[in-house]
Amino acid sequence: MKFNAKELAEFAKRTKEFNKEGQLHIKEKIEGKIRKNKEVYVERWCKLYGNLLFCFKSKEELVFEGESRVQYMYAKTELDRDGWIEALHIASYECMKMQLGNLRELLKSKTGRDPLDNSEVAPESSDEDTEDMKSQSDPILEVGLQCNGLVPSGEPPTTRVDAYIITPPHEQWVKNGHTEVVEKNSNPVYSRTICFDANTFQLSTRIKMVVNCLNNNQPHPLGETIFTMNALTDCGEKCLRLSLNHEGISKGGTLSIKAWKNTDEVEQNHTKPVFTSNNGVSVTMVTNNEPVSSATGGIPTKPPRKSSTTRRLDKLKPWFANVLTKTYWFQTKNGDSLRCHEYMAECVINYHFPQLLLKLWIDEDRKLIEELHNLGKLPCKWDEKRKIICQTLLTALAQYQASASFLRQPTKDYFKSSLKKSDQNLSFVPTNLHLQRLWVIDESKHINSQYDILTVGAFTGFSEKYKEGGLLRMLKQQDSNDHGDKHSSSIEALVDLSERISECRDNVHHDCETITRAALNGNKELLQQMVTKLSENGQKLASLCLSVEVTKAAGTLQNVKKQEHIERSYSDKTKDECGVLKATRSLSVAVTTSGRSPQGSPRMKPKTSFFRKSEPSLQVSSIAESTENCENEEKVISDSQSVWDEVVFSLVSDLTCLASKVEDLCYDVVTETNKNPMWYEEVNPLVLKLRSRLENVSSQAKEALLLQMLQEYSSNLPQKISTRTRLDMVMGQALTTLTAGFVLKLKTNASNLAFFKQIQQVGLLAQFEGLLSCHGDEMSMIEDYAVAVQSLKNVSFQITAKHSDMTSEVSVTGHRSKYIVTVPTSKVIFTHLPLDIQQGHVIPIVPVLFNIGINEQASLAETFGNTHIQESVNIQSLQALEEYFKKCGKMPDMASSETFLKAKDLLTNLRTQVSLKKSKNTEILDLSAKICRILNGIRFTSCKSAKDRTAMAVTLEQVRILEEYHSLAPSVVSHALECTRSDGVRRSNTKKNTGKKRYAFSRLQIMSFPQQYRPPNGTFGSGVDT
Repeated sequence: MKFNAKELAEFAKRTKEFNKEGQLHIKEKIEGKIRKNKEVYVERWCKLYGNLLFCFKSKEELVFEGESRVQYMYAKTELDRDGWIEALHIASYECMKMQLGNLRELLKSKTGRDPLDNSEVAPESSDEDTEDMKSQSDPILEVGLQCNGLVPSGEPPTTRVDAYIITPPHEQWVKNGHTEVVEKNSNPVYSRTICFDANTFQLSTRIKMVVNCLNNNQPHPLGETIFTMNALTDCGEKCLRLSLNHEGISKGGTLSIKAWKNTDEVEQNHTKPVFTSNNGVSVTMVTNNEPVSSATGGIPTKPPRKSSTTRRLDKLKPWFANVLTKTYWFQTKNGDSLRCHEYMAECVINYHFPQLLLKLWIDEDRKLIEELHNLGKLPCKWDEKRKIICQTLLTALAQYQASASFLRQPTKDYFKSSLKKSDQNLSFVPTNLHLQRLWVIDESKHINSQYDILTVGAFTGFSEKYKEGGLLRMLKQQDSNDHGDKHSSSIEALVDLSERISECRDNVHHDCETITRAALNGNKELLQQMVTKLSENGQKLASLCLSVEVTKAAGTLQNVKKQEHIERSYSDKTKDECGVLKATRSLSVAVTTSGRSPQGSPRMKPKTSFFRKSEPSLQVSSIAESTENCENEEKVISDSQSVWDEVVFSLVSDLTCLASKVEDLCYDVVTETNKNPMWYEEVNPLVLKLRSRLENVSSQAKEALLLQMLQEYSSNLPQKISTRTRLDMVMGQALTTLTAGFVLKLKTNASNLAFFKQIQQVGLLAQFEGLLSCHGDEMSMIEDYAVAVQSLKNVSFQITAKHSDMTSEVSVTGHRSKYIVTVPTSKVIFTHLPLDIQQGHVIPIVPVLFNIGINEQASLAETFGNTHIQESVNIQSLQALEEYFKKCGKMPDMASSETFLKAKDLLTNLRTQVSLKKSKNTEILDLSAKICRILNGIRFTSCKSAKDRTAMAVTLEQVRILEEYHSLAPSVVSHALECTRSDGVRRSNTKKNTGKKRYAFSRLQIMSFPQQYRPPNGTFGSGVDT
C-alpha cells in the first residue's frame, strides 16, 4: 500500500474519534552497535480507524514502519487482548467483503434481484451475458432510437446509447440494453433496438437513455433523458422527441424514440393465407384498416404483430430450443421502417439422431457377423478370411457402442461446440449446428417474411486426422487396390442388392398369401389383380437374381462349395489310406520277426516294394487332381453360372404356371348356384411349390452375395474398415443436419400445398455452401464434405401422422447404401398433404455443394497450390442443379411463374461463373443461394467450425436479402452489415463455442478476405481457441 506519511500523520492527529485506541506492546527491531537488528517488545499507543492502525511512541508522536511483514503485539490483560482481536477482525478487508456478501444475499431474498448485477457500475461483459439471457424470448415492446444535433468539441462523435430502467418500489437503475456503436456521426440512427420483455414492461417503469461518446477510447456521457413507459405508449405512431441533458444542463442535442408493440391480440380476420413469395419463402399477407388499438395503449398494432411474441418462437418448437433473439430496425428506400428479428436456435435432435444411426449400423454389422458364421464350413483359406473379418468388425462395433453409450448421457445443450471437434465419442455429431433465422416485418408491403439458414461445421472425420487425406483420396486408393480383381464389386452395392432381393421375396410371399385367400373366397377380381402384381414382383426378383453381380457371386459360391467338397474328400481318403498303410506295415513287421515258418522252412523275404511305391503315388495323384481343379476354376465358375441360370428360370417357370392356371380358372363362368368355385384346391399346390422355389432361390442368392462380400472385405481389410468408419462419421453429421433442415422446411411450409407437390414429384433440393480452402487439412475436409453431400442422394424422407408431442418419434431405417428417415407431423397438417405422401411415398433428396475458399489459405492454394478439387465439386453440383431445374420446369405451376424465369437467368450466370478462373469468386455462392431459395430448397452454410467465416457469410446473405427483396436503403447497407456482425446472434455463437465474444481472425487473415466478408473493428482477435 502506497501512502503519504505527512498526510497520514496529519490525519491521525486531527481525527478525534477512533474505533478503538489503547496501549499495546509491539515487537520492533532495534539497531545498535553491539547487537544489530535485535527484536524487542516496546510500548506503543495504538489507534484504529477503519482498516488503518496508527502506532504512536506517545499519544502524539506517530511511528511508520516501512516493511511489509507480520506484526507481533501483546496486551497487558486478556480483556484488552480480546477487544483488540475483535476490533482488528472487524476492520479487515475479508470481514467487510463477507458483510457485503451477506447484505447482497439479504437484498436478493427480499427483491428477487442481485443489487450489484446489471447496474451502471457493472462491467460490460456482464451486460452482454445478461442480454443473451434476456434475448431468449421475443420482446413485448421494441424501441428504435435516433439522435440529432450531437455537437461535442472537436470531430463528430462515435456514440452508443445505454438504456436503464427503474420500476417502483426499486430505487436503483438497472441496465436493460444498449444500441450498437455508430462512428463519427452527429445525427446517428441506431439500428439495434432496445427491447422490453414481460418482466420490464410496466407503465410505471421509468426509463433513462444515456448517450455515451466513445471517441479516443475514453467513454463519457454526452447527455441523458428520462421518461416513463406510460409517456412512451401514449405517443402512438408519433415519435417521442426529448432533449438531452447532462448534470441538469442542456447539451443541445435531441433523442427521437419510436416504439413498436408486439401483441397476440390482433387475430381478427386480418390475414390472407400463406403463399410462396417471389423470393421462395413463406410470407403472410396482411390487410388492416384499423390504425390504433386502444387495448395496447395507443401503439399501432399492425397485423404483422400476430406472429410476434411467443408465436414466432412456437414455430420453432418442438424441434429447436435455446433460442437467442436480436432485434433491429432499418430504413427502406421510401423512408419506411423495416423491422428485423434475428434468431439463433439449437436443434434438439443433434445428439438423438446420431444414436439412431449408430444403432442401425451396429445392428447391420451384427447381422453380417451372424450371417458369416451361418455360412457353415468353408475351405481353409475362406475360413481364415472369415475369422479375421469377424474379429475386425467386432473391434469396430466396440467403438460404435462406446460412442452410442456416451451420447445417451444427458446434456443441457443441444449442440457440439467447436472445441469438441476432436472428441472421439462425438465424431458422429455435427459441429456447432444452429438455425439462423431472419424474420422481416415489412411495414410498407404489410407482409411477414422469414429466411432460414442452417449453419454447421464441415462434415469431416476430425478425430481421425488427415494423415491419409480425405475420403475422396481414400476411396480412390481403395479402388486402385481393388483394380486388379476383376470380380471386385462395391460392398455397399452388394448389401443394397441383397436388401432388394429380400424386399422382392417378401413382396412375392405377400402376393402368394393374398392369392390363396382370393382363391379360397372365389374373388375373381382380386385374384386377377394379385396374379398380375405377383408376375411383376416375380420378374423383378428374377432380374435381380440374373444380374451380373449375383450371377458371378453364384459362380463363386458353387466353386467354393466344390473346393470344400474336394478338401473333405481328400481328407477322408487320406485317413483311409493311412489306416491301410499302418495295418500293412504291422503285418510286415510280424512276418519279419518270426524268422522261419512253423514247418522249419527258410524265412521268406517280404515283398514291401509295392507298398513303398504306392504311398507317394497316391500323394502325387491327389496333388495333380487338386492342381487340375485350380486350373479349371474358370470353367467351373462358368458351369456354375449356367446351373444358376437354370435355377432362376425354374422360378420363372413356376410363376408362369401359376399365372396360366389362374387365367384358365377365371375364364370359367361363375353361375348363381356356384358362387364360391373350388379354386383353392387347384391354386394352392402351385402356390406352395412357388414359395418353396422362392425360398431356395433367394437364400442361394443371399448366400452368394454374402460370400462375395467376404471376398471383398478380405482385400485390404484395414483400409476398408478405416474408410467405412470415416464415411459413417461424416454421414452421421450430414444426415443429422439434413434431417434438421427437413423438419424445419416441413414446419414452415405446413400449409403450402405447392411445396409438397414439388417435393413429391421432383424431390427436395439441399444446397450446401462451403467456405473451406484447398490447402492443408482443409483440403481433406473438402474431400470428406463432398463425399458426405453426395452420399445424401441415398437418403429419402417419409412423412407420417404424429401421435404425441415427443420429437423422438423421428426414426431411420435401411442400411449404409440407402436410408429412409420417417418424420412425424401433426394430424392436421398430415390430412392436407398430397395423397401419395399420406400413403407412404418417399421424398428423395437432391444435394449440391458449392465451395469457395476466402481466407489466407485459399490465397496460398490459388497462388502456389491446386484448386482442382474445389472446381470439380462445383462443376458436379452445377450439373445436378441444372438437372433438378429441368425437372422443375416440367411442372406447369412452376414453369409459368416469373420467379422461375428469374432462376433460369441466375442459373445461366452461375454456369458462367463456375467456368471462370477467378480468385475467390464468391459470386458463385450468392447465385447458388438465390436459386436455392427460388426452388424452395434448404440452405446450409459451413466452414471448418461454422463460427467465424460462417458468421460473415450468413450476415452478408441476410443484408443482401433485405436489400433485394425489402428495399433496404443503400445508405444503410454497410451499417446494417456491421450491426449484425458486431451486435447480432453470431457474436453470441462465438461465445457459446469458445467462451469469448470474438471472431478468431488476425489482421493478416482479414487482409486476405474479400471486402464484404471482413468483420468490424473490435469484434475479432487472435488467440481464440477454435
